[in-house]
Amino acid sequence: MVLCSHTSDIPRLRALGFGGKVETFDPSVAFSASRIRQLGQRSVPVVILPEEKTLLIAGHDYKFLGELVSVLEEIPGLTVTYDEWPTQVTHDVSRSDELLLDADVILCEFSSHNAVWYSWHKRSGQRLIVHFHGYELFQDFVHDINVDNVDLFVFVSEFYRQRVVKDLGWPIDRTVVVSNMIDLEDYRGAKIPGARFHLGLAGYVPILKRPDRALDLLELLLKHDDRYVLHLRGRNPWDYSWMWQQPVTQDAYRSFYERLTDDPELLAHLSFDPFGPDMGQWFRRIGWMLSPSSRETFHLAPVEGQASGAVPVIWDRDGAVEIFPGEFVHEDTQAAARAIINGNQDANTYDRHAATARRSVERFDVSSVAPLWADVLFGETQDVPRISEGFERSDLLEKFQRDGRAGDLDRLILLVLLRDQDLMAAEELIEQFPEHTGDLSYLTLDVLREMRTARLFSKGEFIRPPRSPGVAYQPRCGTALFVRESKDQATTLENAVQITADAVTRRARVECAAALAVSPDAVTSWGVLVAARRLGVPAILVGEQSENESVPPAHEFDAVVTHEDEVTSDVVHAAVAEHARLANHTSSVTLGELTVGLIADEFTERTISGRCRVIRIPRQDAYLTVVEHDLDVLFVESAWSGHEKQWFHGVAYYKDEREDIERVVATARAKGVPVVFWNKEDPVHFRSFAPTAALCDAVYTTDADRIPAYLDLGGEHRPATVASMTFYAEPTLHHPLPGAWVEKPTVSYAGTYYGPRYAERSEELDGILGVAAQHGLTIYDRQLNIPNSPYRFPVRYDEFIEGGLSYDEVLEAYKAHPVHINVNSVNDSPTMFSRRVVEIAASGSVVVSGKGRGVRESLPAVTASDDPDTLGAVMAGCLEDRSMWRASAWDQLRAVRRSYLAEHALAVMFRGAGLPVQLTDETAWTAVVDRLTPEIATNLAEQTHPPAAVTVLSAEDAALATLSAHGIPVTESPVSRWASQWNEIESPTWAEDLMHAARFAPEDVSLIGARTGTSRERGLITWDGATHGPVFSRETESPGRTLIWLLPVQNQKPHEHDHPEETHD
Repeated sequence: MVLCSHTSDIPRLRALGFGGKVETFDPSVAFSASRIRQLGQRSVPVVILPEEKTLLIAGHDYKFLGELVSVLEEIPGLTVTYDEWPTQVTHDVSRSDELLLDADVILCEFSSHNAVWYSWHKRSGQRLIVHFHGYELFQDFVHDINVDNVDLFVFVSEFYRQRVVKDLGWPIDRTVVVSNMIDLEDYRGAKIPGARFHLGLAGYVPILKRPDRALDLLELLLKHDDRYVLHLRGRNPWDYSWMWQQPVTQDAYRSFYERLTDDPELLAHLSFDPFGPDMGQWFRRIGWMLSPSSRETFHLAPVEGQASGAVPVIWDRDGAVEIFPGEFVHEDTQAAARAIINGNQDANTYDRHAATARRSVERFDVSSVAPLWADVLFGETQDVPRISEGFERSDLLEKFQRDGRAGDLDRLILLVLLRDQDLMAAEELIEQFPEHTGDLSYLTLDVLREMRTARLFSKGEFIRPPRSPGVAYQPRCGTALFVRESKDQATTLENAVQITADAVTRRARVECAAALAVSPDAVTSWGVLVAARRLGVPAILVGEQSENESVPPAHEFDAVVTHEDEVTSDVVHAAVAEHARLANHTSSVTLGELTVGLIADEFTERTISGRCRVIRIPRQDAYLTVVEHDLDVLFVESAWSGHEKQWFHGVAYYKDEREDIERVVATARAKGVPVVFWNKEDPVHFRSFAPTAALCDAVYTTDADRIPAYLDLGGEHRPATVASMTFYAEPTLHHPLPGAWVEKPTVSYAGTYYGPRYAERSEELDGILGVAAQHGLTIYDRQLNIPNSPYRFPVRYDEFIEGGLSYDEVLEAYKAHPVHINVNSVNDSPTMFSRRVVEIAASGSVVVSGKGRGVRESLPAVTASDDPDTLGAVMAGCLEDRSMWRASAWDQLRAVRRSYLAEHALAVMFRGAGLPVQLTDETAWTAVVDRLTPEIATNLAEQTHPPAAVTVLSAEDAALATLSAHGIPVTESPVSRWASQWNEIESPTWAEDLMHAARFAPEDVSLIGARTGTSRERGLITWDGATHGPVFSRETESPGRTLIWLLPVQNQKPHEHDHPEETHD
């Protein structure tokens, strides 16, 4: 809008091409000043969205939405799209489908056939609002609306809301009243002289508008004063072809027009004004706005008239006094005539009535009503679409066969698929009516594909996780892991998919690829797709799309290319962006928002409680705890004892102690709560825990080789997901912050000596301990504090044993000793190794391991060997050469933090159980650059942990292009809690290395910096000394401490050679 002080400015603005709204004002006039203040208030958005959203408005008639749309289009971050239906009944289904895919919120204007279609096709995570005006209550199609899928019905009056709730039985908690709105300023023009003798009726079709009453009123008024004129504004009845075809409509209007032709004097006082957008101008000549309708839910035209200063004349009807002041509502035409005559005795009397009318509609101004719409449109969304129980197959089929509308068949098939889960019946309908297959909606086709695939692979129980935001490891930007076709046909297709998915998941966690690529082979492509969904990375299909129904359809992938050499970094970046776009349309939940019922031992409980809200499940009346709490998932571990030993013999199989665990799992599943089982004791104790695993929805094992055995478990219920899950570290527990213990420059072993029970392991441990003793050895005997334990170290180790440790003391020992020993009870498993491996590495120390396939394949940074001398050489080097130790410690820390943190493991497990878990990045950061050059842009893009955004003061075009190509946005201000001034070239892991501290830094830390560690400094973190290179900062209430990483020599920069007296690593 432009404000002009002179009307002569308006033509010049138009000549310059300005097509917006123009108003003239005089700054010396009080009204003009208030108008400027009001416009200033209007410039503030009605709502600030926390994230960008797309609002889709669908309908055939938007006449009541003008003011709302103007407000919505001014909201930053909101994109408004329109599905314009040519008529109430007809629309382009494919266009509606396309628009729906991108929508976060859908607003159906009128509760008509548009509301029917969208209520059946709304997808998970989308919010559907239906605007109910009133006439719909008397139409048959209103009963076709899938009420359970509508988040809110918006009514324009309380009367009609209550009537709909009563007549249709809709739940009142899904309804809200928001009146129609007007912009008062649009109707402030001065009245034309003599306007108080002009009556207006805006819209006289359909006949329920009762234009005959308006003629009756005019006749009565003309008997009193011949200056009265009635203005009928709007379209003619024959302009509505569908209505004009009705004989009763033609009869009613024929009588209306014949009355006029029979009474020339009445006709002389009648003006037919054409329909048009210039209502403000029209109202200037109208003194009285009539509303003689038999039925109205609101009637906007008289309200607009009141804003212009016209006095409303309302015939009494249901709900009228809710909208209009009682003094303007009249019981019949004679009462209306008396009110006009009395109110028009003189100009002053009329002006008083006009002022009252104008004041009474201030509550309908856009400034009052628009915020209510914002609350409605952007409120919470129901997670899972559903179909109301009131719909019957037979009714829908009869309706389709009677009317022949493809939409009715589409709804019938959706009901059969989604609510009844009857794929066979749906396929019979498609076979019976093949000519309508091309008219089916995207949703129907998607559900058909999903159920057919589910039937093919797992008898309806196979879970394909939805796309979820957040990768379950630190991805290497622009890289893809290509998975070759699976040749293993030794098992069923269903089992092969599960085994393939797990193998791909494990490999991806090691390679940290940004995307997975696969050829269109049924087993491999489904396995890769499942792995990608669990990991939160895009899947790329390479090759011609197969006609084979068992191959995932192309839309399941995030990119499709023809040849393997087309999988370039640009394609990977595009696939990542597409995956993010689609994942953001999925209703997801963060780990911190999940409520997890937990049956586990202490170590696991502490790691999960660091990420999720945990409800500990006591053994006594365990099922009641599940009933009493709103759980998102029940997590059961292969616990030997559980909290305070409550679950001793309760999870492992003991014939006479099965009731508690079986009942709690059955209760959870009956409530629709997925049950996850993690056997951390595999493969040794597979038989002990397999019966419990068989009860659960998703089973995870520390030994990937046990997957076929779990898949082959018998019983009534078969786990839908079976996969491996190694041990993991939790940064709030396992981190390199300086500990309370002083440094102990010896090799540590904290564990158990099993002797003959695991003879091979004991022999291996003897060899490693013997070598370690040559360099300094400390043993912490895990069994020392357990009375009557059969496991004791041989006497020859007594001099090295310093006692047993609690778990908190173990965490201190991890930091106090530079090197730790690990041995594995199982050496040939691809995934099984001791939990201490990841915990030690995450704590900033070096771990060396005996032979173990799981360590070698999962954590190549850890030295694993069956040669004690090889391990002894690593121990000696780390104890004698601080630079070697620091380099090894950093390599192992990076390996764990990239792929083996609690957040990674929990996301994979919960996604595999069907929960759309969103991983939020605690380490996100913004780069603040003074002058962005191509070199700095490349350095930022090539960081192993790139910035979430870059803020620049100045930039070269080539540099901006580099950031854009890597999907890094340039913003006006930081978008993350942490930021760093970045004006120099740094090592590729600089941001990744330093920002890991954001996961565990105390709250009083406001800066994270780094420098190369010296030979005199212990650990990987210090609180003392200077920093070099970019520092990461966050806002705190007061200046906080600086956490300083001590980097290995390969991270050293030239500016760090300022202190020649120190020996750098």
